[in-house]
Amino acid sequence: MELTGELCPSFAGEQQVKKPRPTLTPRYQQVLGELKLGRTEAQIAKRMRVSYHTIHSHVMAVYRHFGVRSRAQLMAQWLKR
Repeated sequence: MELTGELCPSFAGEQQVKKPRPTLTPRYQQVLGELKLGRTEAQIAKRMRVSYHTIHSHVMAVYRHFGVRSRAQLMAQWLKR
């Protein structure tokens, strides 16, 4: 076996299996829906009757879930689906 195959099986021609991404919680889905409508975090917090910081935390969790760092990246990722 080649050295690269020992260090990284994908170099040896083995297929890596992608793990399914866990689904968003209902609350995160609700926040994502509000983001899709173009609402700000402050507007979402007011509509959902929680603090801005709670919504900001939820938005950051949604970003992590999709592997993005901004709302623009999130919307681009969502549109690809």
